Amino acid sequence: GKLFEYLRMGRPILAYVVRDSPVERILQQAGVPFECIYPEHGAEEMDRRLLSFIAKLNGVPVRHSQWFEDTFEASRQAGTLDVLIRSLTG
Repeated sequence: GKLFEYLRMGRPILAYVVRDSPVERILQQAGVPFECIYPEHGAEEMDRRLLSFIAKLNGVPVRHSQWFEDTFEASRQAGTLDVLIRSLTG
């Protein structure tokens, strides 16, 4: 749940995730700078990824992608749910 709040802030995200996880796939499409560290990374790779993340910290927020807006914006989801409920109640 916190991922969505962080993405809306538009700040770079450092994520410790399993490779090819749903979180990683969302980050890849959300349009906000990010860096992933995986459990199998050794110390040197973790250091490299952390330095890459730090380089992305410029203080300027980034707007998330249209994909993120279309997929996760709450009023859209509520509208879809409304249509579904109305179709069931005839």
